[in-house]
Amino acid sequence: MIILAKFAILEEGADRYHEIIKATTYCHNPKKRKKGRMNKNLMKEQLSHRSPPLITLLFMLLLVGLFYALLQTAPRKSAGISYPLAKNGVMDLRKWDFDKDGPVPLKGEWEFYWNTLLGPRQESSPEKTRKEVLYASVPGTWTSLEREGVKLPGTGFASYRLTLLLDNPPEDLAVQAKTAGTTLALFADGRLVMSAGVTGRSRESSQAAFRPATTESISKDSPGRIIIEAQVSNWEYRTGGLWRSFWLGDRPTLEEWRWNADSRSLILLSSLMMMAFYHFALFVMRPSDRFFLFLGLYCFLLAFRALFPVDYTISRYLPDLPFQWLIRIEYLTFFLAIPVAIYLFHAMYPAELRRWIPRATLIGSGLFSLVVLFTDTRFFTNLIYPFYLFITPVILYTLAAIFRAALHRRLGALFSLLGAIILAGATFNDILYASFVIRSRTYIQLALILFVFFQALALSRRLTHVLQKEEDLSKSLKELNENLEEMVEERSKKLQESYDEVKNLELIQAGEKERQHLGRTLHDSLGQSVHALELFTTSLLSREVSSESYHTSISRLNMIIGELKNSFYDMIHQLYPVSGGAFSLIDSVRNLALKTSDRYSVPVKIFCPNERIPCDENTAVNLYYLISEALLNSVKHAKPSRISIDLLYRNRNLDMIITNDGLNKKIAPKDDSEMESGNGMRIMNFRARSIGGTFRSEQEGEGTFIVSVHVPLKEEQYD
Repeated sequence: MIILAKFAILEEGADRYHEIIKATTYCHNPKKRKKGRMNKNLMKEQLSHRSPPLITLLFMLLLVGLFYALLQTAPRKSAGISYPLAKNGVMDLRKWDFDKDGPVPLKGEWEFYWNTLLGPRQESSPEKTRKEVLYASVPGTWTSLEREGVKLPGTGFASYRLTLLLDNPPEDLAVQAKTAGTTLALFADGRLVMSAGVTGRSRESSQAAFRPATTESISKDSPGRIIIEAQVSNWEYRTGGLWRSFWLGDRPTLEEWRWNADSRSLILLSSLMMMAFYHFALFVMRPSDRFFLFLGLYCFLLAFRALFPVDYTISRYLPDLPFQWLIRIEYLTFFLAIPVAIYLFHAMYPAELRRWIPRATLIGSGLFSLVVLFTDTRFFTNLIYPFYLFITPVILYTLAAIFRAALHRRLGALFSLLGAIILAGATFNDILYASFVIRSRTYIQLALILFVFFQALALSRRLTHVLQKEEDLSKSLKELNENLEEMVEERSKKLQESYDEVKNLELIQAGEKERQHLGRTLHDSLGQSVHALELFTTSLLSREVSSESYHTSISRLNMIIGELKNSFYDMIHQLYPVSGGAFSLIDSVRNLALKTSDRYSVPVKIFCPNERIPCDENTAVNLYYLISEALLNSVKHAKPSRISIDLLYRNRNLDMIITNDGLNKKIAPKDDSEMESGNGMRIMNFRARSIGGTFRSEQEGEGTFIVSVHVPLKEEQYD
């Protein structure tokens, strides 16, 4: 029980651990302290709602143990006392105290007479009978015996005889008989005290039946010996004989055992039926969870099987049920329960149990079941051993799959593994017991209770996990509502900042348009006037004038107007550097590169394989200023020995790359979110975004610094 409790704690603790880690994720972030405190409170509430798996599991196991102990039918042997065994057909019970030690099993060597029916009228003389006697081990089958070097067949008829030596037996001495294969007539000193079916020499003259019962009193007025004789015939099963132990004792005790066995079977029937309909109801409410359906079917099949093995309680309530159908139902419930259990585990752990395993098991069990339905009992009862060979690897593979699920911490896998191990162990024990390989006892009823109990725990673990998640979500939503005002205020601030940024962008764009308009105005009006003035003075100079002073004045005026013109066009170029849009961008960049080289003595190399770049004037102007700002930053801060400008146009995308090899010791920010200082970088980033592009700056190696801009251009082409 302690191990089971530890498994329960591990199963419960695995998921709680992840919930606690998730709850404490934000506690150490100074910017989110309030959120961290909120998650700490959630963690405390989650821990306070933990169910005590140890107490619950121990309580449930205690109930199961009490249930099984109260309905225990097996005798309790007194300390230090061993049961006597029959030898050569005689059992000495003269030293056995029935009041103190209770009933005794009639085990050991019984006299065995093949093809002979002993009873009140013996078929032959004692001398002839003595010559044909064999000694058969009871419980057991007669197929283990040999007669004249030949092994006895499974079908036939025979008699068993046991002589009991008694001193002071109980007043109400009786024998409790279990199933025999497959008819039984029991005599005590030649008096018929119990029968099950009709014993006959042929199949036509016999009638098979399984009716375990307690005989009427076999006590004698004078102590001495009692001769027990059993006539057995088998024409319907794979083997015959006295399969199970007979018990000798006082009749009330034996009847109490029988009542306990019937009560246990009926309680198991009703419990499994309740579990079946409960899980059917869960499946109706949640059709997507197929494991409810399979667990309900499994409980339904096992509920009927609870009335069959060993004690055959069903024979007391349905005495007219034909023997053929009694055996068919027993085999079918076993054959069909195996694939249902495999489908149950596949529905619970599909990742560990491959899909073809339950399908193959269903096909194999279905074929065995068809043989059971349409063949004779003498044939299909021999299929039990091939079926054992078929299901053994399936059971072992399923156990391995559930073990893998437990290693992967699947919900409820530990409970499923415990239940499956218990059921598999009890199944293998009962297989050997039913095959007369071992003579222990059957544990299948207790194993079924524990198996269904653990599978219900596994499914309940899944349901409680879902409910726990729902509760946690409700708590999170509640806390979210409580902090909604603060979140709205924070979001409003962010929206206001975004709005201010948009307004600034609009103002800058408006200023840019105004500057372009001013440049055009200066170019179209004043520029033409100045140009006309220059032409006029030039024409004056070309005339012949006698006065030397006049000529000198005009020359000086012409020089001043020329300087005014140069300064004026420089100003226009600064205000409106790209007057021709896309086609003058390259020329403007070349002029800019030339001026930069002359002014700062730094060679600037331009690479532009395609000079026809389809962009509008606004894009061209912003690209020009981007290059201008990048060149200015390079010569001011990096002191490069050379600068290169690459303008690459392909697939309606323009990439502008400016590289310098200066003393760039500080690594530049890689995206705009990291630009916390540097007006040049911010301006370039802003201009790139204003034309729908992206800006990036990075350092390559120790000295090389790269500024790049990617701009998707419009589809229209400019001629």
